[in-house]
Amino acid sequence: MFLIYTNHLLAKEFFVSVSGIPTNSGTVQSPWNLQYALDHPSVVRPGDTISMLEGHYYGKEAIGDYRGAGFISKIKGTKDNPIIVRAFPGHRVILDGGNRQHPTDRTGGLDSHVIGIFGDYTWYIGFEITDSSDFSRSGYNTGQTWRVRSMFSTGTGLKFINLLVYDTGNGLGPFSGCVDCESYGNIVFYNGWSNLGIRGHGEGFYGQNSEPVKKLIDNIVFKNFDSGIILYGSGQATINNFHLEGNVVFQNGVINDDPNGWGFLFGKNTTTTGTGNNFLIKENYHYNRFDYNRSNNIDLAYQSGLSNVIFRDNYSVGFNAVKYNIPVVGLSAIGNTFVGNVNQVAANQISRDSNSIFSSSNPPKNNIISIRPNLYEKERAHIVVYNWENKLSEKIDLLDLNLVDNREYEFLDVQNIFGSAIVRFKYSSSQSEILLPLTLNEVTKVAGDSVPRPAVHTESLFNVFLLRRVELNTSLKVESLSSYQIYQINDKELRITSNDDEEYSISMIDLFGKEIISTNRINRELLLKLPESGAGIFFINIRKKGFNKTHKLSVLNAF
Repeated sequence: MFLIYTNHLLAKEFFVSVSGIPTNSGTVQSPWNLQYALDHPSVVRPGDTISMLEGHYYGKEAIGDYRGAGFISKIKGTKDNPIIVRAFPGHRVILDGGNRQHPTDRTGGLDSHVIGIFGDYTWYIGFEITDSSDFSRSGYNTGQTWRVRSMFSTGTGLKFINLLVYDTGNGLGPFSGCVDCESYGNIVFYNGWSNLGIRGHGEGFYGQNSEPVKKLIDNIVFKNFDSGIILYGSGQATINNFHLEGNVVFQNGVINDDPNGWGFLFGKNTTTTGTGNNFLIKENYHYNRFDYNRSNNIDLAYQSGLSNVIFRDNYSVGFNAVKYNIPVVGLSAIGNTFVGNVNQVAANQISRDSNSIFSSSNPPKNNIISIRPNLYEKERAHIVVYNWENKLSEKIDLLDLNLVDNREYEFLDVQNIFGSAIVRFKYSSSQSEILLPLTLNEVTKVAGDSVPRPAVHTESLFNVFLLRRVELNTSLKVESLSSYQIYQINDKELRITSNDDEEYSISMIDLFGKEIISTNRINRELLLKLPESGAGIFFINIRKKGFNKTHKLSVLNAF
């Protein structure tokens, strides 16, 4: 269940499906197509939600204006009432550029993206962006882009939340045109392609910024063809005011034909317009193998250096745990843990009195477990395990996540995100510890032909997991009652939507005549919790001035 922050009491939900059409009404029974919804129909107001139902969404095939985007979003909310564009909970929604031209010629001014995002104050939540084509992932022409890029974004107050971005030409690119933007909880992997014999192209994130602060928080970024998170600019670009927290970055560059990748790379190619300035870098987690000697987990001062950096409580394991060649001006480094090489410039600035530094031959003795609850979606979290004790499994205590007793949850191995859950369970606060296996080896297959090196699972020393609630709905059970629509979204909840803004009263009655629920509402959408008894026959009574109707409703356990 998503936490949707809005002050708009009459917020309404509209629906999109693969088979929807522009002339439909946007209800769940009569959904729009995606591009029509992204054009911002006049009935969509600040605070409303656009929910995409399950399916593969392919944009236009032609590559032309708008930087060759298959879909274009022009949605504009407001700062206090953003518009939400999301995958409906429990539905797998995929925006796919696999139907587009491969490759494109960058030197000829052509480019290709799955989606281009304009507009302001819109939150994009919970869907996938990919290029599923079997076109080659490697070649010798440096002027060509061998995969369709994921997206570009230009606007104010945009948020990208809990997206999966994979197998495209790049991950997410929050450049300077995206002002006051946030990237939160995204899982970004396998993006890019290989220029054989030269280098990999395609980062998890590539960003620039002026002001205000740009946030990259709780993202998982791994096995992209080039690097993890690059904040880099030329003499005319700025990389100021960044907040990086809770990101998990590992093994970027390893599937390129000449493995060579950074985790964090921050800097500019000149100091003509000043260094990068004002960075908060805290509680991030890095991993690379100790024999991956062309990797660098953290480079705080690439080419030009940085200024005014708070660098605290990060955990980095790898051949180069931290390495940079220009001293950072105004560095505060406290509470970090490094396992691996720390080069001399970094060692001169990072005090052993305030940080923990280990060699690869004498690593820590005790396991490290990080649990990062999701701020935008209840009952979701990222879990990171550094397995220094060489255990086969590890107990994870979930008590502090405020999960719901008797509700079903699952753990997924992030490196096999589309595989079966490694653990599925009903939660009990009286027994809140769950045992997770640490000797995993299955991974998601890299899309495309001629992948230079296969993706291989990390060894048991390092694992990353996604905890989420099991959503039971795979379709919607819909009933209509005049201007009201009633539909079951899972075996615990009903959703009632209204076509008008008038106040109404609603009651739910069982077969014995007992009133189970009674409430008044003025908002256009209402969630009703079903009784613990679950499936059965119930009566819904809706009343307002001049209107009093009752409808018999069959509630299903699953569909």
